[in-house]
Amino acid sequence: MMFQASQLGLGAQWAETKKAYEQANDLLGDIVKVTPTSKVVGDLAQFMVSNKLNYDDVQKKAGELDFPGSVLEFFEGLMGQPYGGFPEPLRSNALRGRRKLDKRPGLTLEPLDLAKIKKDIYNKYGSVTECDVASYAMYPKVFEDYRTFIQKYGDLSVLPTRYFLSKPEIGEEFHVELEKGKVLILKLLAVGPLSDTTGQREVFYEMNGKNTSLISSMRAKNYQARSVKSQSTTTTLLLRTPADPKPILETAAKSEHQCLVWLSRFVSRMAVRSRRVIQLQS
Repeated sequence: MMFQASQLGLGAQWAETKKAYEQANDLLGDIVKVTPTSKVVGDLAQFMVSNKLNYDDVQKKAGELDFPGSVLEFFEGLMGQPYGGFPEPLRSNALRGRRKLDKRPGLTLEPLDLAKIKKDIYNKYGSVTECDVASYAMYPKVFEDYRTFIQKYGDLSVLPTRYFLSKPEIGEEFHVELEKGKVLILKLLAVGPLSDTTGQREVFYEMNGKNTSLISSMRAKNYQARSVKSQSTTTTLLLRTPADPKPILETAAKSEHQCLVWLSRFVSRMAVRSRRVIQLQS
């Protein structure tokens, strides 16, 4: 939950988020917290912090608040019937006329055409496994977000957890094993200033002993050209948009640059939040 809060820009409000979690839990009836109901409490807590709401505010304004999707699904009964029942009148006020299930949600679901789901996933993403089909059947939006993420940044399971969640320090060296026998030795050297006109900054690395820089854009809409400069070559990286299934990188060294794109994304965001410009070290 701390990582999710940080992604939503609430990292500096972690204490408030924890307090809101307690209030959100009370609002929802102190439900048994196991996936996915634990996510419902967390989503409501972060919604409250983002909108500066407390327990009483949610009760009073439930009929006009735009609650997170997971909260509405819980109130509808799509996650089952909670022990002790749903909290009223909060449930009715929040749903504003939406359906209320009083039985096992599976009884009202339409049959799934798994063969069609498999074909659609293949046509959209170019590959499909039985695990993909099962994931989409249970969590279609989560699965699509995941595949879109993979298309943009590649398989980042190769990154050490620390560098997936936060940026490396200036001068820090770390290793990324892309596959057996293929290891990137990376060092963050410096972060350039953010351009007010382009919304971009240059991030400097040492990759396997060679200096590399990447233009990281803080704008995430449409296409963005990003140049990676090494001692001998300049490669342009094109980010794919969900509506355009073309390859995102016009380069043979795709996985290396995807790692740098992801790392630079974090470095840029951290620099913006701290409002500091890290100068190149001598």
